[in-house]
Amino acid sequence: MQFANVLRKKRKELHLTQQQLADKLHVTRQTLSRWENNLSYPNLDTVDCKFNPNFWTNLSA
Repeated sequence: MQFANVLRKKRKELHLTQQQLADKLHVTRQTLSRWENNLSYPNLDTVDCKFNPNFWTNLSA
């Protein structure tokens, strides 16, 4: 599954808007939209996240 599809699916499972998730990741809504539409990919050095089992759980808080 592509990153864009996983990102969109998880965001919707958490009932977050693009703006809400973008705020949690410290990026703009437009950036998040580009990620979800496969127009660009995140630079994991600049995204404030750790890909571990608790990543998505922490976002819902």
